[in-house]
Amino acid sequence: MQKTSAAIAIAWFILCAVGLHYVVNFSWIISFADSFLSNFLLVMACIAISNMLGYYQPKNERILYVLIITLALTFVIIYAAKYAMLYIFSDFKEYLDFYNFSFAFRGLISFMCLAWCA
Repeated sequence: MQKTSAAIAIAWFILCAVGLHYVVNFSWIISFADSFLSNFLLVMACIAISNMLGYYQPKNERILYVLIITLALTFVIIYAAKYAMLYIFSDFKEYLDFYNFSFAFRGLISFMCLAWCA
């Protein structure tokens, strides 16, 4: 199971990088850095929320608790990735414009992935 999960994660990471390179026409360095950082933070948040819910099972307010935690982790992920990527690639105006344009979409995708993990 762990080998399968790792293979799927690596394939997803590569697919995201290839998509950024060929669809949006960014360099391989930007594509792989964006893909790695965004997906790494998302994986860490999924592990954190899975562990958190494994040890703490709220009774009546479970759905509200999960949504609040998921929303908070989503904000942490998208802002941490944003500031890290904008710091690393501050000289690439096209990338900065693209990142700002796709920020809400990234947040929505991250929220849906985290809610699914919960």
